[in-house]
Amino acid sequence: MSTPHDASQPSETPPEFVAQDQVRSFVRKLSFGTILFRGIFALIIGVLMVLAPAILAPALGTLAAVFIGVGLVVYSVAEFVDAHRERKADEPGWGWIVATGIISLLLGLLFIVFPLISGSVLLLVASWIIVAAVLLRGIFVIASRYTGGWSTLLGVLVMIAGLVLGVLLLVQPGATIISLVWVLGLSAIISGIISLVLAFRVRKILKDAGVK
Repeated sequence: MSTPHDASQPSETPPEFVAQDQVRSFVRKLSFGTILFRGIFALIIGVLMVLAPAILAPALGTLAAVFIGVGLVVYSVAEFVDAHRERKADEPGWGWIVATGIISLLLGLLFIVFPLISGSVLLLVASWIIVAAVLLRGIFVIASRYTGGWSTLLGVLVMIAGLVLGVLLLVQPGATIISLVWVLGLSAIISGIISLVLAFRVRKILKDAGVK
C-alpha cells in the first residue's frame, strides 16, 4: 500500500541532474563540434602559411586566397553562433567574440573579392586586421572562466604573437611576405591548439556529467 507523499519534506534531486545543472550554461554557450572545427581549421591554415614560403611560394595564388577567405567566413559564422549562445545564457565576454567574428568576416570577404590584388596595401590592411583578431582572441581566452593552466598560457602566447606582428609592421612596413606569413602561421597554429584543448575539455566535462 502506497503512503501519501509528505509535502513538508523536500524532494531529493538525483545526482546526475545536479551535475547537468552545473554545466547547463556551459553547454549552452559551447559546442564541442564547433570548437573542434575551429581548432582544426586554424591548424590547417597555420601549417599552410608556415609551409607556403618553402613549398608553394608565389603559386599559393588565387586558389589559396579564396580557400582562406571561405574558411574565414565559415569561422566567423561559428563565432557569431558562440556569441549568440553566450548572450542568451547571460554570460560575459560575448562582445569580444562578436568583434572577432566581424574581423574574420571582413578579412574573409577581402580574400574572396580581391584574390588577385597584390602589393603592400592589401597585405598591410590584412595584416593589421589579423593583428587585431589575434589580440582579441588572446584576451578572450585569458578572460574566460573555463580556461586555465595551459590554455591561459597559450592565450598569452597568442597575444604576444599579435604584439610582435604589430611591432614588425610598425618598424618594417615593407617586411617580406614570407616573414609575415610565418608569424601569422605560427599564430594560427597556437590559436588552433587553444581551440582543440578547450574542445576536449568541454567533452570531458560533459562526459563526467553524463550529458550525451
